[in-house]
Amino acid sequence: MVDHFSLQEQMRRCHVPGVAGAVITGDQVHEFAVGVRSAESPEPVTSTSRFQAASISKPLASLAMLRLVDAGVLDLDRDVNTYLRSWQLPASSLGSVTLRQLASHSAGLGVSGFPGYGRFDQAPSLIEILDGAAPANTGPVRVECVPGEQFRYSGGGTVIMQLVLEEVTGEPFHDLVARLVLEPFGMVHSSYRQPPDDEMRSEAAVGHDESGAAIKGDWHVYPEQAAAGLWTTAGDLARYVQWLNDAGRSSDDQQILKPETFDQMLTPQTPTDEEVKVGGLNAMGIGPFVRVTPHGVDYVGHSGGNAGFRCHLLAHRSDRAGAVVLTNGDGGYPLLVEIFDAIARCHRWTDYPYGAADRGR
Repeated sequence: MVDHFSLQEQMRRCHVPGVAGAVITGDQVHEFAVGVRSAESPEPVTSTSRFQAASISKPLASLAMLRLVDAGVLDLDRDVNTYLRSWQLPASSLGSVTLRQLASHSAGLGVSGFPGYGRFDQAPSLIEILDGAAPANTGPVRVECVPGEQFRYSGGGTVIMQLVLEEVTGEPFHDLVARLVLEPFGMVHSSYRQPPDDEMRSEAAVGHDESGAAIKGDWHVYPEQAAAGLWTTAGDLARYVQWLNDAGRSSDDQQILKPETFDQMLTPQTPTDEEVKVGGLNAMGIGPFVRVTPHGVDYVGHSGGNAGFRCHLLAHRSDRAGAVVLTNGDGGYPLLVEIFDAIARCHRWTDYPYGAADRGR
């Protein structure tokens, strides 16, 4: 499955203190954990160690949005400003923006990602983030090219979606996504709460820079919850991978989404400009990245990078297989490539593009 000795050698080379992973084969999940939660402590990584999932937060947040579409609360193709009360996306001659575009990174918006905030620093409100106003450390989220015409990765757009969900439901985002996504999947070790609560902190991995040194304050805080705020475990995310593989194959409680909505979620909305990390994902669905193979949309996933954390999730639908790997180091991306290549070779994943992970976001 995974050679722990070789993995530990590669972790030292990449200055990554800890790795947690899960390999999915049908109904079975095999979890592994190697290394330590912090380079400054002997506490080992375990199956309950929490990692920041970074941008893997986005497809699960989009799933919460799609559940509200199924409930008739939201419309994928309506101007998002019609849902917003406390803030409005400034009007642009280039066109209006929809939820479909926000979730597929085709809204033409700026602000690709977020560096987060020091654990003990003042964090901005969502409106300050969207307007680029102090104490926000990123620029204003604005339309910069024609909505719907091209892929343009925008974490800023995901924050707009977060505000829409909060305003139409009246619920804090972390409570809403727990109710609509985390609890139905049984993701009992996961939370979008920022900063994390006491229980999450007690199990949290510490982020490390490219030299392997712990980042100041152990991790950054992300009020941009939908874009980067999920704390989770590999085993919890494996439940999402299993759902990606199995939804549409049964008529029972697997149907988190209506079949037609699930199909829309995995339908390529825009091609990406580059292949994305592990699995050669090269198009955007509504939330996750996808890759079309001779079997159709066969690979689905998302990568993530927060300060001190690198991770990837991949579902291989035709084989009902997949994997999740979480690392607590900025040097984790080359490690992700090697781990996913090893898993894919061991399990003989069809149409897997080995070594694809050094390209793209």
